[in-house]
Amino acid sequence: PRYGHLPLILNEDHSKLSKRHSTVGIEEYRKQGFLPEALLDHLVLLGWSPGDDREEFTLEELTQRFSLERVHKAPAVYNMARLRAFNQRALKKLPRETMRRMLAAAMQERGLLETPPPEAALRWIDTFIEAYGEELHCISDAIPIVESLRAEAVPIPALELERLRSRDVLFYIDAVAQYVDAQPELLGLPLGHDLVEIAKEFGLSKKDAFACVRMALTGQTKGAPLHLLFPLLGHDRIMIRIGAVNSKLLHGRGLEPIKFGPDGRPFEPIRGNRPAGELSLGPAETRIRAALGRSDRSELVQLVGDDTRNLEAAEAIGVAGVETAQGAELLADVLSTISPQRYVVTPEGAGGRYLVVKQ
Repeated sequence: PRYGHLPLILNEDHSKLSKRHSTVGIEEYRKQGFLPEALLDHLVLLGWSPGDDREEFTLEELTQRFSLERVHKAPAVYNMARLRAFNQRALKKLPRETMRRMLAAAMQERGLLETPPPEAALRWIDTFIEAYGEELHCISDAIPIVESLRAEAVPIPALELERLRSRDVLFYIDAVAQYVDAQPELLGLPLGHDLVEIAKEFGLSKKDAFACVRMALTGQTKGAPLHLLFPLLGHDRIMIRIGAVNSKLLHGRGLEPIKFGPDGRPFEPIRGNRPAGELSLGPAETRIRAALGRSDRSELVQLVGDDTRNLEAAEAIGVAGVETAQGAELLADVLSTISPQRYVVTPEGAGGRYLVVKQ
């Protein structure tokens, strides 16, 4: 018999690859959603090279091209990142039906999908693949994303929440919620047009409008296109998530006044860029602001206590900021009188305004 030397296979830390310390079983890779063709390409390039830059082979091609002369003498490093990259490439080439079947099986195993899956669920999976399929390195990567889409609430970084803390943003995302509530179907909405049109009413740019909605719905600055994210979340979750953000914006701030951002530049929340007086939130705001200007406590108590919408308008004025400390203290006193909760004044630091928020 003839013998040939094959190099050792090492972990990425250059220790010897061992099944006691590493995932090396074929069945485990199968459970994680790695494809046979990706694993084949990865394994064949451990300690051997074809002599060119090619990275994809069939078994038939390998039987023709393999030679001991191209086997390396040095140990080979088992690079998991390369395997994941190979698998991502293989996943992109799968027919949509195969991808859907694999993702449905993974969701069923995790208890995220009933058996057999209803047609509506399969359509949801197709939308998910369109939104996230390109970024998946293996099928198991999809499960945390699916779970995050199914959650009713998402955490929003404290600094990002402060960026949303303005009257323009508060009423803009509330208008988006009303828009969503009025749509019979969320798939295929022309959000690139509609969100921009809604944002114009509040003086927000297209960039800020999209950023506000994405942050309110996902707590992230990047992600799937909004026209796919909306149907994946569905009416109820969109309404719940926007409602939760509005509640946080109205019911107090989580940080001390912010003067500078992480980059050292003066911190400013997102605000609409519009001429003064171009947008009115209605007669209630006009009357409340006028009463604040006159320091008329009795009129304020009557106005704010007269209607729930007036109370919301007064809270929104507090979130937007009051120009004087005296006016802010008066508004906080009136709101605390009308509402069972206590309101306090917090200097915002930007623009010299004072916030009135729930304690």
